[in-house]
Amino acid sequence: MNLLKQMQEEISSLKLTDELEIIRYLYIRIGQIFDYDPRFDIVEKLEKEELAKKRINIENVEEFEIVCETLNYLFVDLLKAFGIEAKVLKSNIAKFQHSLVEITTKNYGVLFADLMLGLYDLSAIKLGKEIINMRFSKPTNVFFDQIDKKIKYKQKMTFEEAICLIKKELSHNNLSCDEILQKVFKGVADIINFPRKCFIGYCSGTNSIFEILLELTGRKFISTQFYNLENNEFVEVYPLELSNQILYYVYEKGMDGTFYFHQVEEEKIIDYLEHCHSQNSYNLKLAKNK
Repeated sequence: MNLLKQMQEEISSLKLTDELEIIRYLYIRIGQIFDYDPRFDIVEKLEKEELAKKRINIENVEEFEIVCETLNYLFVDLLKAFGIEAKVLKSNIAKFQHSLVEITTKNYGVLFADLMLGLYDLSAIKLGKEIINMRFSKPTNVFFDQIDKKIKYKQKMTFEEAICLIKKELSHNNLSCDEILQKVFKGVADIINFPRKCFIGYCSGTNSIFEILLELTGRKFISTQFYNLENNEFVEVYPLELSNQILYYVYEKGMDGTFYFHQVEEEKIIDYLEHCHSQNSYNLKLAKNK
């Protein structure tokens, strides 16, 4: 994929000429195109360093799951290709090295862009949520609302509107606790599986599922990760314990390469237990052991 050429064509098509419009558009687009590499949280130190050192040619992109440092250097390369001054800043947060991008504009001062911080913006952008980690270094009266409208950031139903519709459906007084939970999980599936022109990978997907479940129920649902590093397979299992049964939802990659959140039979969970690695399978409750 020639990312630079594609961005040049898209920016030209939208008639974006102001530097702040271009910066904002590139930030959103790389958030839609790329995702965090889940291997980074599992592999040993030397392999982590190799993943962090990886650099991508913006005219020949072949990998779309990368870590923050790689993504930020890619973002800087794109910005420089459009004549915008930028550099990668490194910092230590919670005992691990993190990086972000400092952008020096001609007319708006300095901005900081941190797409991967807590995976918030990375996940938010894919669902059309509010972006919070692109900010100016000093107070300003410049807002991104009009730019977001011009670049058509939110074209279809917004995340907030989808959440409101689900909450409205849950507000019926005659619903049992079991019915509410099942509607919640169906609502999560509707949001996550909604067709979008972006790549929702394992990390942004599981992060979004956690946030949606918390938003709708006020509960932090415990899930279980399974993985196979040999074929780069990652699956998240969400047991839904009802009054008389346990249902299982999984977030996994389909045959078309797209991740889906859907219900499966217990046999599939047992298969994961037997053939995949997991660091927290002790959290998983099976119906046969209930």
